[in-house]
Amino acid sequence: MQEFDRTYHHWSVAPGITAIETPGKSFGPGQVPGTGHVMAYLVEGNEKAVLWDSGYGNGNIKAFVESLTDLPVMALNSHNHLDHNGCNALFDEVWIGEHEDGLDQPVFPISERIPGGVDEAVAAGGDYAWKLLKDGDVIDLGGRYLTIIEVPGHTRGCLTALDSETKLLLSGDAVLKRVLVSIPLKEFRKSLERLDTYDFCGILPGHYDRIMDRGQVRRLIALIDRFDLRKCEAAEWHGAAKMMIFRSGNSFNDPEFAAIGFFDRNIDVITG
Repeated sequence: MQEFDRTYHHWSVAPGITAIETPGKSFGPGQVPGTGHVMAYLVEGNEKAVLWDSGYGNGNIKAFVESLTDLPVMALNSHNHLDHNGCNALFDEVWIGEHEDGLDQPVFPISERIPGGVDEAVAAGGDYAWKLLKDGDVIDLGGRYLTIIEVPGHTRGCLTALDSETKLLLSGDAVLKRVLVSIPLKEFRKSLERLDTYDFCGILPGHYDRIMDRGQVRRLIALIDRFDLRKCEAAEWHGAAKMMIFRSGNSFNDPEFAAIGFFDRNIDVITG
């Protein structure tokens, strides 16, 4: 059996911002609804850095990031899902949105649900403290600022962050080619309309290996406006959950592609 590759791949996407493709693909189909890339980002100022998301926990992202920067690193989760919080145990504290679910205790990855299993360093990690961020908070990295913008939709407490230097938006799973929604679409639409009032020029997403244009926000809004349950398609998913998607366009790599995903058990919620 081939040994699982725990290599992190990285590249510069903008001055002071490193994209980190974490090991393992995310669950779900290929082109629709996503490519499977699980992305983290390192944003460096003059005095400290932010690690935006930590991947599945199937590698040692802390050691990897320390090979890229000498700055003290602030670990931050865009939301509390296993492909974004997996390496939290490598840090003493992790920042997350105040309205996110499941923050009553630290989260530790379960090998059976992680591609390649949990890394030894992560498994040996200890408890960590959650630190809470509010909508509008500004993180000062030293000459560079990240403004926190809460965008409920994928989760109730999903965060994005606007970089003052590049005007790029770190979106986590709040804005993607395909967003898996867990709250009413009308509430998600309000979140997107508010986000669209901010001055940003591009989007660094949690599950795509390149910059998306800011027009993706309007595409998702337009998709919500013409949502039709009768035109939703079934999509493969791991476990017993059944996923449905409503999409615009056929090719995931089409710049105009947009899709909304949801679990069939949540139909009443998202249409409420």
